[in-house]
Amino acid sequence: MSYRTCVWILFVFVSFSEFYTTDALWGTGEDTTALFQTVIKNVPTEVAPDGLNGEPLIVKHSLTLVNLVALENNVLVLNLWESMHWQNPRLQWSPAMFGVKEVSVPSRLLWQPDILLYFSAEEYKGFPPGDLNALVQHDGNISFIIPKITKSYCAFNNGDIAAKAEITCMLRFGSWTRSGLVLNLEKYYEPEIMNNDNPRWNVTSFVAEKEVIHYQCCPETFVSIVYKLTILPL
Repeated sequence: MSYRTCVWILFVFVSFSEFYTTDALWGTGEDTTALFQTVIKNVPTEVAPDGLNGEPLIVKHSLTLVNLVALENNVLVLNLWESMHWQNPRLQWSPAMFGVKEVSVPSRLLWQPDILLYFSAEEYKGFPPGDLNALVQHDGNISFIIPKITKSYCAFNNGDIAAKAEITCMLRFGSWTRSGLVLNLEKYYEPEIMNNDNPRWNVTSFVAEKEVIHYQCCPETFVSIVYKLTILPL
């Protein structure tokens, strides 16, 4: 298990906590309460933050493959951790004033980028649960890691399986409403594989690249991160 994976495990443990656990980094419960009342709850969740210096807001996106669940009937089922990182200048505060450098915040209290998996094979059931916590730092940087099961289409034929040939499936993530003029999606780190223990498939490669697309409908461009998962039947 890599160092980064260990960090994500620690992050998820913190994010699922039901209470605002405090320590030297987070200050006391009284400090955290003052921060919530003064800063966190006064920032509107419906309004997207501006990018720095008039530039589009940068959202960094990455995936960790927990395990490949199944590939049947051209539908790929994955257990993933989706990582998103962005900055909201409205959520900046002085650690000297509040005694808090970082705080765990229920995501329902934060604006979230509308990053979705395009060409999903399942019915859309809304955005991530609002009680999943995100980490907010005093400089406005936000880290949000979402555990999820995804189902996406992956075209292949049975001859590939019979021939023991590699199959490449693609997952495209992008903003549902925001063009590249207001939101710039970037790859945060290379995709990681936590477990490769599916009895029918061996994951041989998991890579990502940024794509900027111009559609005929619109003058602006749209940004997405395309993940390519290559697997080999066993």
